[in-house]
Amino acid sequence: MRAEFDKLVWDHPPAFDTWLEQIAEARSRGYAVDQGIYISGVTVVAVPVFGPNGNMTRSLVAIGISERLQNSEIPKLAAAMMAIRDDLEEMQMDTGR
Repeated sequence: MRAEFDKLVWDHPPAFDTWLEQIAEARSRGYAVDQGIYISGVTVVAVPVFGPNGNMTRSLVAIGISERLQNSEIPKLAAAMMAIRDDLEEMQMDTGR
């Protein structure tokens, strides 16, 4: 994984160990947030979507200008995205896809 990490082009690259900590945090809370690390001035919120077999099939992503997307709003946005994700996963279960 380190070799792939080293290939990424970031505006503000984190240390590899910091990035691993961010991954663990995202897994714990159920969504990922990047506030201007990958792209300066841009906040990205991503929620994974899982298939019936438990594997991630896609993700829902919201992108906003960091100055306009306040920290207090991110959990609300993520909760709304997770609700949409839950609906998508339920539809996948119903259709078998």
